[in-house]
Amino acid sequence: LFDGQQAIALDLYAHEDEEFPLTDDFSYFKIIYMSQHIPAIDMEEFDVGDKRYLVSLDDQGNVRSFVFRNAQWSRPLNIQGAIRLTTVAPNGVQGLFVIKQDGRLCRLDPDRMSCPDVSKGQWPQDVKAMTYLGQDLYHLKTDGQIIHSMTGQVFAPLQGQIVEQMTSVPTYDSFAL
Repeated sequence: LFDGQQAIALDLYAHEDEEFPLTDDFSYFKIIYMSQHIPAIDMEEFDVGDKRYLVSLDDQGNVRSFVFRNAQWSRPLNIQGAIRLTTVAPNGVQGLFVIKQDGRLCRLDPDRMSCPDVSKGQWPQDVKAMTYLGQDLYHLKTDGQIIHSMTGQVFAPLQGQIVEQMTSVPTYDSFAL
């Protein structure tokens, strides 16, 4: 759980009577604690080849990219109407995208800190998030259901559940690192 100031890890096997929450000091959220505080409302991590990007969006529409080699955030790029970040566009293309209030998207280039508009496609109004599970693209709908993007079938393991948020976590072969 992240409230903009700190991250707390949920331990599904914890005892209810434990007094202190488990702080998550090991994920990317620790970058929020740095002296250059970034008021993030959304963050995304994305890898291109062997290069990793961490991008934040604040409530003023400012997008920043964390420059790992300098251990600091880039200067902000203001994107009018920016409300959310995503790593999957409605057509299934993966990358870093900014979703705007009117449903238009721009493709973020975190190296150049530019975000040219995507000419085709609008973010569907009834979709909160999109992610891949293997080769299959799934949509989290605003009604809390997760559906397959091509078949419209509900994701069976969560059928009947109301899902608030969905994310994709990259997996790595630790021997290849």
